[in-house]
Amino acid sequence: MRYPGAGGVRTQTGELGGEAVCGGYGAVCGITPPKYRHPENPELTWSGRGQMPRWLRELVDAGHDKEAFRIRD
Repeated sequence: MRYPGAGGVRTQTGELGGEAVCGGYGAVCGITPPKYRHPENPELTWSGRGQMPRWLRELVDAGHDKEAFRIRD
């Protein structure tokens, strides 16, 4: 059974390198900053939300530690 407002979460890549996360039914959208960055292509980032992107999954499957790609502030 689907409840109104329980689903409908959308994400899209923002221009600032994060993800715009919007909930349905009047929720406020905000930019989630990226937490992980590809070592060779800095344009590939991931906020740590949702499904792990292919580039990071392939690196982890090859034996790398996910935390090695975390963006340090």
